[in-house]
Amino acid sequence: DRVADVKVVLDGVIDDLGDAVDADRCAVTGMSFGGWTTAAYCEQNDPRVKAAVLMCPSLAMSDGGKLSKGHTSTIPALVMVGREDTVIGTEGNAAAQNYITTHGGPAAYLEIIRGGHCSFTSCDLYNAAYGNGIGPSKSLAGGTYEPLDIAEQHAVCNEYGLAFLDAH
Repeated sequence: DRVADVKVVLDGVIDDLGDAVDADRCAVTGMSFGGWTTAAYCEQNDPRVKAAVLMCPSLAMSDGGKLSKGHTSTIPALVMVGREDTVIGTEGNAAAQNYITTHGGPAAYLEIIRGGHCSFTSCDLYNAAYGNGIGPSKSLAGGTYEPLDIAEQHAVCNEYGLAFLDAH
């Protein structure tokens, strides 16, 4: 159970690191199915979790798309997507946008226009032409596109992600 696993990991980190962790100001984050897991965990209303960052979350295809159609979390949420993501596709990006639009708490949406599913990974470290946001990539509209340089994509994600977390 991925959602229950988040609590086990969070409890373990806090227990193992003790005072080195501010247990009252935790954030959860995940990419793809991990993005769905993050959103689903936020439904648990763990009072320690003060913010969530979802990267290309599979909200449309996981759990029958339930979280993209409605959710109760008010935990501040930042959703990041790549416009050309061929894994979650147009439907997945629309579900991510709807998640933010209908979110009951502070929310932000970041779209990397020339980015894909792998824009949020370090796959470039072993293959500079990995695709789907790293090197020449297939476009949702057909054909190919040249993504924004992966270092620039990472810089955008890091800058906006850290600013969001600092604010919450």
